[in-house]
Amino acid sequence: MNDAPIGRTVVLNKGFVDSLSKGQLQAYVQVLVDASENHPDADKDVLREELERSFQRIGVEISPVEIDRTAEQLVGEGAAPLTISTNDGTILFEREERSSAEPTQETHADPADPERPLYS
Repeated sequence: MNDAPIGRTVVLNKGFVDSLSKGQLQAYVQVLVDASENHPDADKDVLREELERSFQRIGVEISPVEIDRTAEQLVGEGAAPLTISTNDGTILFEREERSSAEPTQETHADPADPERPLYS
């Protein structure tokens, strides 16, 4: 396994994004980008506190539950691949790096049994 960190994805609600001014949205995305950078101790609680302070600083109110969820999504070591998008598929930010995640193996083999029914 290589040393590159595992990628992260954050999907934002379009309604929330639309409620922000252009400046607030840019600041919010930058907070997420900065938070996704190297956190050597990978401590979710430390990251949550950092997010809370940053959101207060930029004047965007986020519920404690959402801050906690965001910290869980972003915590890790290193500048991993990061995608921030809206739930309608609009990409707000994308950083490509190599990921340390191992390729997944197929968990289900599709048998070539001629008696198997065909579903559409």
